[in-house]
Parts: sequence; structure tokens; C-alpha cells
Amino acid sequence: MRDLGEDWFEVLLPSLQLVLTDKVPPQQRKKAQFTLERLRLQDDERVLRQRQSWYQLYLDGDITLQGLEKRAPLIAVLLKNSREHKWRQYFS
Repeated sequence: MRDLGEDWFEVLLPSLQLVLTDKVPPQQRKKAQFTLERLRLQDDERVLRQRQSWYQLYLDGDITLQGLEKRAPLIAVLLKNSREHKWRQYFS
């Protein structure tokens, strides 16, 4: 896993599935996709329930964005990006 880039993956709303980003170099896409499939990180029901749990903790105010950054960093990135997107809509 150490060869995989930090920004190669992202979590999508509303499905909370983990997908590859456009930042994965073409020569590494197969390896990155294999990692998702082999570790069942993309859409395994157990993994999705865990992501939903972290997301719900945030929505309920039981964990902060900073807490998510430590415990569920991809969920934190998702929330930051969605907040930025909402603000851009208001000022565009």
C-alpha cells in the first residue's frame, strides 16, 4: 500500500463508496483498483456501514471535523469538499 498515492481515493455522497480519483497515474490504475477490490474497500456492506457510522456521528454533532480527520480522514475530506462546493454555489 505504501506505493499508493494519498489522493488516489475519495468517498462519494450519498453512497459513501470509495472510488479512484483522476490523480491516479494511468500506469498505477490497475494496482489501485486491485487494492479497492482485494481489500473490499469500495462497496463492501461492512465498510459502508462503518463509513455511515462516522458520517452520522458528524451529522449528529458527536464528532468534529477535526476528529474525523484523525479517525476517518476520507470522510473528513468528503465533508470539506462538499462544504466548499456549497459555498462556491452561493458566490458564483
